[in-house]
Amino acid sequence: MIFRDGFASHGNNRNLQQHIRDDSCASGSR
Repeated sequence: MIFRDGFASHGNNRNLQQHIRDDSCASGSR
C-alpha cells in the first residue's frame, strides 16, 4: 500500500501508475 501513498503524494497518478506496474512486478517478486 506504500505505492498508493507514494504516487498519491506525487500527484502524478498517470506517470506513477505506469511506474508502479514495473515496481509492482519487482516488489511482488521479492
